[in-house]
Amino acid sequence: MKQRRALSSLLLLALTACPSVQMQEWQETTIRKLRVTARVTDIPDGAQQVRVWMPAPVTVHGLELRSPLAVTALGGPFAEKSDAEGNRYLFLQAPTAKDGSISLGYEVTLACSRVPPPMMDGSTSGLWESSPMELEGDQQLLTQIRKKALIVTAQHPTWFGKARALAGWLLQDFRDGPEQGLALCFEKMRGDRLDINRLYVTACRSLGMKARIEAGFALPAGDGVSSLDEVLVWTSILIPGIEWIPVDLRDAQLRPEEWESRFGGLDQPRIRMISNEGTNLDPSMGDGIPKLFLKPHAECDGKVWAGLKITMNVKSIANEEE
Repeated sequence: MKQRRALSSLLLLALTACPSVQMQEWQETTIRKLRVTARVTDIPDGAQQVRVWMPAPVTVHGLELRSPLAVTALGGPFAEKSDAEGNRYLFLQAPTAKDGSISLGYEVTLACSRVPPPMMDGSTSGLWESSPMELEGDQQLLTQIRKKALIVTAQHPTWFGKARALAGWLLQDFRDGPEQGLALCFEKMRGDRLDINRLYVTACRSLGMKARIEAGFALPAGDGVSSLDEVLVWTSILIPGIEWIPVDLRDAQLRPEEWESRFGGLDQPRIRMISNEGTNLDPSMGDGIPKLFLKPHAECDGKVWAGLKITMNVKSIANEEE
């Protein structure tokens, strides 16, 4: 009898340690309906043109669109556009009209889940080959970043291992601070979440890895209707032989003892809105575009217009049957 109990315990332990069982921790999916609306107000007399841009989510790691965008537009025609980075947005151009008669919005059903880390220990991804990308910017600074990246990753022969080593360097040596740009962030070893992610992207690219900043909103917990308030910023890296993997350095800070085993996964479900900060989204946009194009943006006669009433929320709905 004791032998049977011992055997049962061993079987249970093996089952618990099985990756397929552990994966269930990550596979829970939440179905939400996202609604975004923007109404232009306080239009001045004599204005000639109003334009509105509105970011929209796309299917990406941990986020799946379960329905097409149901768009509502008032005041002029709209168009759905995209760019080379995979960003998607709506655009409305309208002649001026009575106050409040220009609006743009959409509704879409999303399936949101956490992203499990790649099933590897860092030694099973492809071996790194030196192929630095040609990067724009201060070439002396970029050379210094590449030299540091080579030192930090010298003991890691794989692409995955180098990406994880660079993340460990930033987590260990850098501190939170005000935004100060790439150069000062690298020199002072501190910066805000955009600075740190920009440095991570630059270091990865200096070694030949494709990398980009992504941003969006944390998925609110609980049922009912919730506003989107918590902004998240993270990095996505293309590991040769695997796929794009997300790396949230802020989330890793909260789990210092677990971040290595969870590297390449996302603990917090999110709605991704923009990639690479939307810097090349639409060249016709005037000055004043936010650094993270996460919410609708309006211009009146080429100038950023503050009279924009924005509503962004998600509503939980019953999970669809697979």
